[in-house]
Amino acid sequence: MIIIVFIVGVIVFVTYGLINMPSKQARAIFDAQGPSPEGILDIDRAYVADLHDRFGASDFRLKAVRNKRLGADIAERFGVTRARLDDTQALGVRLPQLKLLVSFEPGRYRLTEDAARLAISQAERKQTLESKHHG
Repeated sequence: MIIIVFIVGVIVFVTYGLINMPSKQARAIFDAQGPSPEGILDIDRAYVADLHDRFGASDFRLKAVRNKRLGADIAERFGVTRARLDDTQALGVRLPQLKLLVSFEPGRYRLTEDAARLAISQAERKQTLESKHHG
């Protein structure tokens, strides 16, 4: 009886570990290295705006942005191409080094308070410009 309970426990533990194991892409993003960016570019602002629109200040997982692209309106507003949201350089190097994104573990992210402030100020600036054009 004890052996059966032990075997079931091992099976549950191994299954749990396999389910929660980060993907190769999540590990690559987590371990990404690169030169420090000199400043925030329009593409960085676009990523922050899009991620903030989608998740706000909440945690999000890689699978929530896997194979998705920047929103067309956001890409147009910042004059950038519709890059993939799961880009290794953006999520693994640029945004973390700019202190706009933190990764707690492979595949789990959150925008920083600085990123949230940036996204909010960009949204307010957009609304102000739209009001002037329509007013």
